[in-house]
Formats: sequence, structure tokens, C-alpha cells
Amino acid sequence: MLLKVSVISVMRTVSAWILMLSVCEIYAAETVDIYQKQSYVSAKPGEAVTLQCTLADRQSTEDVFWYKQPVGQMPQEVGIKGAFMEAVFSSHFKNSSFKLERVENSVSLTIPHPTKDDEAMYYCGISVMKMIKFSTGTFLAITDHPHSNISVLQTPVWQSVSPGELVTLQCTVTQSSRSPSALVQSCCRTILS
Repeated sequence: MLLKVSVISVMRTVSAWILMLSVCEIYAAETVDIYQKQSYVSAKPGEAVTLQCTLADRQSTEDVFWYKQPVGQMPQEVGIKGAFMEAVFSSHFKNSSFKLERVENSVSLTIPHPTKDDEAMYYCGISVMKMIKFSTGTFLAITDHPHSNISVLQTPVWQSVSPGELVTLQCTVTQSSRSPSALVQSCCRTILS
């Protein structure tokens, strides 16, 4: 009888360890390294612009999604580019001149002839466990004033946090110009994990 109890106890302990290791593997697999190095890009109307999205080597074969979010609007899916498939654009962008290209672990979104309507925040992301994990994004500004001077400050640049912890990211975009109609914007984003 004592031997049976010991075997059952050992089996429970082994089962618990297997479960813990499985959970650890799931969390390790969920780690996503996807970057957009530029937080801000400006272009003149009609001047081609390319936004870059870089993946970690272990995610280099993942499908990459691009989203556009105009200020004050909901995000819009631009399209998806897989490692082994042609780019697929959502219905709203099917007839646009946007291009998605993939070279190794980088997927770029090119807007050949941007207009003021293309001014927005652009995010790339990959699907992880049926959820899209996004990069930090790049704001594309279409500047039609030839004497603009724009600066961007984002704080913090990088910060490690625990789930459930409150995080505040601040992005300040200032634009000065010789014209009195210069625009000064500041945005503040609070993210709850």
C-alpha cells in the first residue's frame, strides 16, 4: 500500500512539472520581437515613402500584417505578406498603389505617391496564438510646407513591465515653420497591459 501511494505521488509530481514546463514553453514562444525603427517619417505629397518592419530571426517566416490608423480613427488593415506568398491587400487598399515587399526578416510597406489622406500611424504585426502582436508603429506625416522643421521625442524609448502594470508612453511631435499657421501637436498614449 505504501508503494502505491509513493508511485501515485511521484506521478503527480512529474505531471505537475510537465505542466509547468509546457506553460513556460508557451510563454517563451509568445515572446515577439518585431520592430519599426523609425517612430516618425515625413514626406512631401507625391514623394515615395517606405516603412520598414523587422522581425527577429525566429519569426522570419511569420505572416506580417500592416495596419493604418489615421488620427482619431479606427485602425484599417492594409494587407498581409507571408514568407511564401504574394501580398494580399484588404478591400479598402486593393486598388491603391501600396506595395508590400519581403526581404529575409524585413517586410516593407511602400506608398509610391502619398497624399494627405495617407498621413497616419502605421503598424506592422504578426499573428501569435490567434492574436496580432504589434510593433510600436511609425507616424507618417505628409508635409506640404517647404520650410517645416519637425522634431519628435518619445519617452521612454524602451521599458520592461509586468502584466497588469500601468504604462504611460509619451510622444511629443512639434512642427515649427516660418509661417504663422504652424501646427504644434502632442500626443499621449496610455497603455494598460
